[in-house]
Amino acid sequence: MAAAHDLLLAKAAQVACELSADQTEALAYEIGIAERARPILQVAGLAAPSSVGELCDLWVQDSTIDGARLAYALRCAARAVKTVSSYEKVELIYTGPDASSLRSTPQALLEVIRAARRKLWIVSYLMGPGMDPVLSAIHERSEAGVRVKLLIDHRHSSYAKTRFRLTQHAPAVGVFIWPDEKRQIEGGDFASLHAKCAVADGQRAFVSSANLAGYAMDHNLEVGYLVTGGSTPRILEHHLEELCRIGEIVAS
Repeated sequence: MAAAHDLLLAKAAQVACELSADQTEALAYEIGIAERARPILQVAGLAAPSSVGELCDLWVQDSTIDGARLAYALRCAARAVKTVSSYEKVELIYTGPDASSLRSTPQALLEVIRAARRKLWIVSYLMGPGMDPVLSAIHERSEAGVRVKLLIDHRHSSYAKTRFRLTQHAPAVGVFIWPDEKRQIEGGDFASLHAKCAVADGQRAFVSSANLAGYAMDHNLEVGYLVTGGSTPRILEHHLEELCRIGEIVAS
């Protein structure tokens, strides 16, 4: 019986991580007023994710847990998620020789992409070959309803190939550029789109020297940071959205 309780609590924690605070509260309310364990197909008017279905299945199997107790567990898990997300954790990420003791650059990027539940920004000078795992992860998130925005340099020679790859592998991704008229400088030159970063839901941020290319992710010597929680991911997301609002970056 203890094992069944542990599974139920673990699934409640997963649900609290995947849903927003408001969605978790809506689910907790519905479970709390339920007279008996039952499937729940919608949360706050939206189709429930698979984790909610799995939670309900476990609830049906464990007749000793009533709705009020499960609702309380969900609210406790949601509060824990909110508390943890208020702390900022910074980890060094690295590509290059002797990297055994450090988080790898592609591992950190994929973690940020897969963590997105509502909105994902990705910024890079280019998207080169060797990015199939990243493209697959982006496509999976966009298929799950995440609004994915990719800012890349349309002046780079690989831009057309990148658009073609996205059309094939992640057609729902919104592509953004920094237009020429916003970046032209004195003498006819153009400023460079040199940032490499990603941010998910204003909660996780990836900042690196590495472009989205296989050689940068797997072979170059690259250094960056993975930031979880705190204000930095939120500030980064707000900055990118503000650049969109004022027209410095535009949909392509």
